[in-house]
Amino acid sequence: MHKQISLFLLVLFLLVSSASFKHTHFTKDMIDSLNQDPSVKWEAANYDQFAGKSFAELRKLLGGKRGEESSSEEARYNTRDVKSTVAIPDTFDSRTKWPQCIHGIRNQGQCGSCWAFATTGVFSDRLCITTNNVSNVVISPEFLIECDKTSFACQGGYGYYSWKFFMNTGIPLESCVPYTKDSLVYGNTTNAQCRSTCTDGSPLKLYKAASAYYIYSPITNYQTEIMTNGPVEADFDVYSDFYSYKSGIYQKTAGSTYVGGHAVKVLGWASDSNGTPYWIAQNQWGTSWGMGGYFYIYRGNSTLNCKFDNYMIAGTVSPPTCYGKAQSDSSVCNGHGQCVGPDTCSCSSGWGGTYCNITSCNGIVLTDSSVCSGHGQCVSAENCVCNSGWSGTYCAETTCNGISSANSSVCSGHGTCTTKDTCTCKTGYGDQYCQSFICYGLTGSNAAVCSGHGTCSAYNTCKCNTGYSGSQCQNYTCNAIAQNNANVCSGHGSCVDYNTCKCSGGYTGTYCSQVACNGILPTDSSVCSGRGKCVGPNNCTCTNSTQYGGEFCQVPKCGGILATDSSVCGGKTNYVCSGVNTCTCKTGYTGANCNSFSCFGIDSNSTSVCAGSGKCVALDTCQCTDGTSGNCTSSTSTDSSTRQSHASNQYGQTMWIQIVLCTVLLWIGAIVF
Repeated sequence: MHKQISLFLLVLFLLVSSASFKHTHFTKDMIDSLNQDPSVKWEAANYDQFAGKSFAELRKLLGGKRGEESSSEEARYNTRDVKSTVAIPDTFDSRTKWPQCIHGIRNQGQCGSCWAFATTGVFSDRLCITTNNVSNVVISPEFLIECDKTSFACQGGYGYYSWKFFMNTGIPLESCVPYTKDSLVYGNTTNAQCRSTCTDGSPLKLYKAASAYYIYSPITNYQTEIMTNGPVEADFDVYSDFYSYKSGIYQKTAGSTYVGGHAVKVLGWASDSNGTPYWIAQNQWGTSWGMGGYFYIYRGNSTLNCKFDNYMIAGTVSPPTCYGKAQSDSSVCNGHGQCVGPDTCSCSSGWGGTYCNITSCNGIVLTDSSVCSGHGQCVSAENCVCNSGWSGTYCAETTCNGISSANSSVCSGHGTCTTKDTCTCKTGYGDQYCQSFICYGLTGSNAAVCSGHGTCSAYNTCKCNTGYSGSQCQNYTCNAIAQNNANVCSGHGSCVDYNTCKCSGGYTGTYCSQVACNGILPTDSSVCSGRGKCVGPNNCTCTNSTQYGGEFCQVPKCGGILATDSSVCGGKTNYVCSGVNTCTCKTGYTGANCNSFSCFGIDSNSTSVCAGSGKCVALDTCQCTDGTSGNCTSSTSTDSSTRQSHASNQYGQTMWIQIVLCTVLLWIGAIVF
């Protein structure tokens, strides 16, 4: 009875377990069912990209078509006969053997283009392996989707015929025709437009395959092919549970439903600690799926692994040629580079140009104006001859203040040495070598920086001298009172600098706190010219007001009238009040009534006045005999010279007349006698 009950419960569990996987949508319940089933040896996960979608929708992520092609006559003929000549290791991973050549995870998006990604991915890896990493590129799946009319764009395609397309037509780089992931554009072959140029308009450079083939069991054939030539492509059936794969060795679970065919890249194989064999494969659903985009799947059982290893697909790649020469030709790219792609040379150091036939320095050909940093000539491969003032391998170095432009301390560590002794300073620094901070537009070396009352200690930061304040040290005090305060300098002056008052009239002292007369303190004996008292600001009271007056008692009086008054000394024209009650003649006048005058210091009545050649008619005014003015001295001298010259001329004329007469008489006498 107990055995019957146990058997009944076991059958019931299996029925429930089986039923739990029959889902039409990707849901959390499905994930939980898988993870709670002890018979499932791998981990499932809930992916946001699939959540809530029906498997009819998720079929768009597939697209690997199988069956029709593998049964075709051509397919059966093009089969790789793989014979292993080396021992097959227990573990092999292409990522370990060829780490530079195995390209990473991609994302096909909502387009059934797995066939295009698998084919171009395997081709890219094998091209790198075949050329020993010389041609390490990513081939465009987009171009294959657009142009291979044997397949159906985003509705699926054949791996084998994709390789045939590589053979017959060729495919450019991903950078030439980038992937768009737009299934609306590539819904079928009728609206997929095959372009004739790269996206940027540049010409297509097509990479080609030399062959396309299938590989069939035994499994050692697949392993030998992968070990020898690199990754291969596998087509397999996808069931509903595969979308939830997270980690472990995938095996199809009971009750999961068939969704469609899929194509992936196979990298290698291994076994877990329990001896369970598996393939190492690379999907193209992004890095968030599976183990960073990779997955393990059971090896050697087509039921458990969904026909994963029924057959595999690959091909041999054709290394590119450059301008008619093979990649392996020592003279390819003029012997100065490598042929990395169709008619694409990667030049060696010191060479440039399309054909690597032009000398270059630092990757710049000699005909380029920027070669040798624009400061020299590229005279041979990687050999610059620098202009004056420049140095370094590529003439990129000059000096500022004797320090190399390549030295971190050049321009005081605060700028760039752009030409000899010319620094371009960073913000906040100035002067020729960026050695000074800048404060409000002035360098620290400028005497006017910080208003001349401090030092510029950092960018726009003044350190003020004692007595000064403000961001630019523009504020100061006099006797601790701010310069703009009405009470500064006792209210009787201006604070013109720290503790420096300029007093208003009538005040004096350090802070203009003392009354003064003409700047002299009241207690000083000389105040008010020593003749009075200072009774207020610039206010003198003269001691004897009948004798002195004026603002500071400095003006004498004559007869009680100030010397500056026009009526002083009776208002007489030629008199001046020269002292208290003392009227004297003005300079130049003499006599009891100051009515006599002189000319140039000589009394007008003297016979020698006006040099004896004229008459003194007014103060310092001569009337010369020749009608001229002045002191008559030059006039007299001129007349004397004239008389002497005239007399001399008369004497000369008389002498000539006498000589002529004598000569005539002598001539007559000679004739007579």
